[in-house]
Amino acid sequence: MERLTFSFFFLPSTRSLSSLCASLKLACELYPSRHVALCLDPYCGLGFSMWTLISVYSGHHSILIAPYEVEANPSLWLSTLSQYRVRDTFCSYGVIELCTKALSNSIQALKQRNINLGCVRTCVVVAEERPRVQLTQQFCKLFQALGLNTRCVSTSFGCRVNPAICVQGASSAESAQVYVDLRALRNNRVALVERGAPNSLCLV
Repeated sequence: MERLTFSFFFLPSTRSLSSLCASLKLACELYPSRHVALCLDPYCGLGFSMWTLISVYSGHHSILIAPYEVEANPSLWLSTLSQYRVRDTFCSYGVIELCTKALSNSIQALKQRNINLGCVRTCVVVAEERPRVQLTQQFCKLFQALGLNTRCVSTSFGCRVNPAICVQGASSAESAQVYVDLRALRNNRVALVERGAPNSLCLV
């Protein structure tokens, strides 16, 4: 007898989606006059919500940049931020790693193209992994020459199951470290623990 395998998934309700959009609008201060550049995976989690829902709810202008386009043109994301004077952008570790490696010897060329990142107020790196502090520091140090404020880059834990687990408010002056239980995260739960506790995970 042939065995059939079924995959089940649950669609969130309209009310839960509306609450998600409202919380992100408040946390990120998304208004109709704002430009937000998105350069992260659009197929699931926070990336999917940002690509498909938030701009419709908030009315702001979303500039959508697929990560594979940055692979073909590493300066595309940065030049877009400069051209549209984007204050808020969401990206992935893969994007900033690619920019750091591919553009490390092109800073002078970018300056000659008048690329200026001084307009960026918040750059949120969405990830489902531990904060890659060294990579973030390398990115900030490299593009500080283009006016990037080193304090504007922060990390948000964007779980594929619960895309609103941790989003830093746009008005936050500095990032803060929160320690959660890794075992609870594997079960799609958040449990705060003390620093140095067994199975603790640092979220920045």
